[in-house]
Amino acid sequence: MASNIKQTNSEELSYLDIVRRQGDIKIPLIQRDYAQGRPGNKVKDIREKFIKDLYDSVIANRRLNLDFVYGTTDNKRFIPLDGQQRLTTLFLIHIYLDGLRGREEEELNFRFSYETRDSSRIFCEKIIANRFSLFNASALKVKTGENGKDVKPKPSDIIHDQSWWIKKWDSDPTIDGILRMLDTIDSFFFDKWKEAADNLFSEGNKTILFQFLKLKDFYDPDDLFIKMNARGLPLTDFEIFKGKWLSTNYIKIQIK
Repeated sequence: MASNIKQTNSEELSYLDIVRRQGDIKIPLIQRDYAQGRPGNKVKDIREKFIKDLYDSVIANRRLNLDFVYGTTDNKRFIPLDGQQRLTTLFLIHIYLDGLRGREEEELNFRFSYETRDSSRIFCEKIIANRFSLFNASALKVKTGENGKDVKPKPSDIIHDQSWWIKKWDSDPTIDGILRMLDTIDSFFFDKWKEAADNLFSEGNKTILFQFLKLKDFYDPDDLFIKMNARGLPLTDFEIFKGKWLSTNYIKIQIK
C-alpha cells in the first residue's frame, strides 16, 4: 500500500475567506475534542499566550500566519484534517466580535459543526444563532453586585443562564473547552472590542492568516491521520475505525 497525497496549491487565507468560500466548516468524527480550552495551569498559560498574540495582531493590524490548514470538501463543507484547534478558536473570536458589533452591512452566515458528539453540534448551532444576545456590550459590561462590588459577567455565565442550556452539556469536554476559551477571549478583547471588530471584519482584511491547503485524493488514511495528529496524542485503533466506518463519505480510500 502506498501513500500519495495529491494536493492543490496552498493559498494564504483568513478565517472569513474560508467561511465565505466553503460555507460550512465541519469537524469530523475522527477528530478529537476541542483541546485549547482544557482546564489546567499549563494549558491556561498556552491559551492566554495564543489569545494575546491574536489580540495584538488584530488591534495592531499586524499580519500573523498560523501555518497550514489541511482538509477536504464535501459539497460546500470544508472538513479539516489538520487545523481543527486553530479553526475553532478563530471561529469563537469571530462570533464573539460579530455578536458585539451587531448587524452590519454584511450578514455573515457562520456554519461550524462538531460531529464528535450531538451535544457539541447542537451547542455550536445555539451560540451561532444566539450570538447577538449572548455577546453584546450591555450583557458583558461591568455591573455592580449586591455587595456593592463591580462584577464583570463572563460569557460562560451568560450561556449557562439561557433557557436552551442543557445540564448534561457540562460533561461534554468540547463544550467545556469552548466556554473556557470564550471567557479568555472576553478577558482580552472586551475593552477594545469595537476596534478589534472594525479591523477583523474590514473588507480585504489580511491580519490572521492560514496557509489553506485543500487535499484531493490520498491513500492509506490511517497513516495520514496518525501523522496529522502527531503533535497531540496518537489516535487509537478505535478512533481510526470510527472515522472510517461512520464517516465514509468524507474521505475516498484507494488502494493500489
